[in-house]
Amino acid sequence: MKNDPNLQLLDVRQPKEYEKGHIPGALLIPLSRLPQELDRLDRSRPLLVYCAVGGRSRTATLYLAGQGFSRVFNLKGGIKAWDGPSLDGVWEQGFDLIPPDAGYAHGVQLALNMEIGLRDLYIEMLAREGDPALKEIFSRLAQFEKGHIELLMNLLSQEGKDPLDGNPNGPKTVEGGKGVRQRLKALFSRSMDPQRMFEAAMSVELSAMDLYQRLSLRATAKETKGLFERLSREEMGHLRFLEKEMDRYI
Repeated sequence: MKNDPNLQLLDVRQPKEYEKGHIPGALLIPLSRLPQELDRLDRSRPLLVYCAVGGRSRTATLYLAGQGFSRVFNLKGGIKAWDGPSLDGVWEQGFDLIPPDAGYAHGVQLALNMEIGLRDLYIEMLAREGDPALKEIFSRLAQFEKGHIELLMNLLSQEGKDPLDGNPNGPKTVEGGKGVRQRLKALFSRSMDPQRMFEAAMSVELSAMDLYQRLSLRATAKETKGLFERLSREEMGHLRFLEKEMDRYI
C-alpha cells in the first residue's frame, strides 16, 4: 500500500508535532479540525491516517468511515510504525462506543449514560492523579460533562421519560451487551501516560460530537434540534480544549 500512487496520507496530530517530523506528502488536519475540513480529502482514493502512537488516528479512521470514506486505514503504532508492514483495515462504520444505527430515543438515553460515565471517570482520575496540572484538566472535563448531563436529563423529563431509566447509571447495555461505563473505563488505564490519556479523552469527545450531530438530524422539534447542535458544538470545544492542553503538557 505504501507504494500506491493514489494513496492519501493524513496526519491528525498537532502542528508542533507535524513540524518535528512527518511522513513526506502527508496532509496535516488536526483531529479537532477534521469535521470542518473533510472537503480537503478525496473520497475516491485510499486514505491512510496516522498520529503519534495510533490513538487519534484510530478515532479519525472511525469517524471518516462513518462519513462515507470506504477505503480508510489506520497506521498501527503511529508514525514510528511507518517502516513496518502492519496496517489496520477499514473499520466498521461509526464509532464502537455508540451504535451508529441507534434510534433517536435510544441515542438520547445512551448520550446521557455516556456523559454520566465520563463525569464519573474524570472524577475518579482527578482523585488518583498527583500532577496538579492534570488534576485541573480532569476537574474542567468533569464540569463539562456535568453541564451536559443536566441538559439531557431536562430533555428526557420534558418528553415524559425517566432520565435515568430506573437506575442511576441509565440503560445497562448497549451494542454487544457491554455497559457504556465499562467501555469508557476500558479506554483508560492506571498505567496510561499523559499522551495516551489525552488521546483517549479526545477519542470520546469526537465520538460524542458525532453522536450529537446524528441526533440533531433525527430530532423533529426545532428546540430539540437546536439543543443537539449546541451539544455538538460544545463537544468540539472540549476537543479543542484537550488539544490545547496536550500541546502545553507534552
